[in-house]
Amino acid sequence: MWMRVDDRLHAHRKTRAVLRSHAEKLRDAAPMGVWVLAGSWSAQNGTDGWVPVDELERFDDDWDSLTKRLIAADYWWPEQRGGEEGYGFVDWSEWNTSKERQSADGKFGNHERWHVRRGIIKPGCELCPIDPESGSESPPDIAPRSAP
Repeated sequence: MWMRVDDRLHAHRKTRAVLRSHAEKLRDAAPMGVWVLAGSWSAQNGTDGWVPVDELERFDDDWDSLTKRLIAADYWWPEQRGGEEGYGFVDWSEWNTSKERQSADGKFGNHERWHVRRGIIKPGCELCPIDPESGSESPPDIAPRSAP
């Protein structure tokens, strides 16, 4: 899977604030590197914009101060899941597809590829039209959504 990154990220007011947030340097992009790595990890693992502390520790020795700068710029917030400390991306669901939707889209895509395009109706497939004798005419509605 992948995460969306706006091609204007470099110029966003939050990014500009992060770049200028180092105590000793004029500019520092390290927090944005952690942000991108964490987003990639979250997308691959289907956590809908959440990343645990132990993953952040793998990305940078200075992860704690970098994370504080991302929180101060309103890119992240602290979030605990299942008793595990971590951080959530602000507005993740507005720009990225949820794990649930990815699963539905994947099922639909597989159904299109293996059944519809081949003209096959497979008993037991939740998306194939049900036998006309049973009275049901259409599969559940989980067509893929269009990109925002």
